[in-house]
Amino acid sequence: MPTLLTTLAHHVAHEYESASVLVPFLEVDQFRLLLDVLNSLCPNVRINELHGAKSFVKFRVNLPWSPPGSGIADAKCELCDLSIIWFNRRSRKARITFFQAKRSKVLHTPCRRWPLGVIERFVGNSTQWDLLNRRPLITPTHATFSPPTNLLSDALLTSVGSFGVFHRLPEGNVCLFYAAADCIDCPPSYAKSEKSTLFLHAGSPLRNVFGLEECLWACCTGLFVENLLQGNIGTPIDSLTAQGQLDTNHRRQIRLWLAAIINNAAGTAGADGLSESISSFRNSILAEEIGAVPNENPQSANLVFIDVTNASE
Repeated sequence: MPTLLTTLAHHVAHEYESASVLVPFLEVDQFRLLLDVLNSLCPNVRINELHGAKSFVKFRVNLPWSPPGSGIADAKCELCDLSIIWFNRRSRKARITFFQAKRSKVLHTPCRRWPLGVIERFVGNSTQWDLLNRRPLITPTHATFSPPTNLLSDALLTSVGSFGVFHRLPEGNVCLFYAAADCIDCPPSYAKSEKSTLFLHAGSPLRNVFGLEECLWACCTGLFVENLLQGNIGTPIDSLTAQGQLDTNHRRQIRLWLAAIINNAAGTAGADGLSESISSFRNSILAEEIGAVPNENPQSANLVFIDVTNASE
């Protein structure tokens, strides 16, 4: 029998796809519409976005996928379109994924091919793919966006980097399929920087790592929303489920960085000016870190907070 979250997720998907024709067919616009529909249909799920600096980073060149940037020896690109933070105040669990939204103008039918094996191709940026798929050490390009250098490389789960591909259905409505970055491939002969061909090779949609459920891919909007609400997308950043000292240290570094971002936002808007889900995240998941970061180097980023504490009520 479908759970309440499953029913909600597919209702959200239906309403989103119906409304998608009223919004420009641009990937970030479509994703924000999806969040708006989720917010309106699921009042017990709190979603807020914190607007901030562009997330450009540098990393080691990896030819042919990530050539040197203009005027620098390293490769350079934007980390993601949006950093999505899922959390539950009651269980004190949280995950983060660095989400790259893409738009595809060709017909995709991944749901029809499952479980025989799904292969989808779409146009993307090979440098962005290399960053999220290979997960190298990174360095910032601006002082206001300085995440930990091991942000990607030491993540416990590979869905720390992810892609969502928006495409039109035959009826004209927009749908999306999702994939963790390590489920997407870019053969060398297809690597052409801005206009590379990326391939989704989909096997099992879920895997379990150290007792943590992880969604590797979702063929449609409904399954993506369902796994997003269940906390199956992204790498964990809470302190409760850490696996050894390396993972513990990595998660704390991310929480300290997020605390610096929220402290900066609170300094601008005032603590009372923070939206409900951001304040909840600050006071629960970041309770130990929020007073432990200096204010000399203010941080900024585009973050989406999804508080599912009361989602099942």
